[in-house]
Amino acid sequence: MTISCRIGMVSALVAMLFAPFAHAGGVQSEKEAIMLAESAMKKIVADDVEGATELLRPHASIDWGELNALTKHVAETYRTRPAGFGDPLGYAYATRESVGDSVLRVTFIEKFKRKPLLWEFYFYKPEQNWLLLGFTFNASEARMFNLAPLPPPQASSPAVR
Repeated sequence: MTISCRIGMVSALVAMLFAPFAHAGGVQSEKEAIMLAESAMKKIVADDVEGATELLRPHASIDWGELNALTKHVAETYRTRPAGFGDPLGYAYATRESVGDSVLRVTFIEKFKRKPLLWEFYFYKPEQNWLLLGFTFNASEARMFNLAPLPPPQASSPAVR
């Protein structure tokens, strides 16, 4: 086998081995982003935050190390929630909001017997595909009532001089 043939084979092998570590592919539509977030929620309510992250990882725009740190933090915090939440009951889709055609927030409520948790998934569309920016959860009641998007600003009339 010639040297150039070996180099070609090694290059192909390296490309196949590192393909999973390529930049995020994202999802093609807003609807697919919402479905991806909901798939992650299904894993989260099954107490599998790490599994949710693995599902989201191919679509993440953030560095994998940063995503791993975010996952670790979210998983640890989620599992140490007070017993006062009660038993888990599932989740409900709450809302989707966008900022122009570039940023999307998808929100779910995770339901427990006594208290809810708000889960937010953030996506960014730099060109054609939606990329995951990150996800958070929050137990703040006040935050849950600030879900409705603000109305668009009214066009201001030019100042009269």
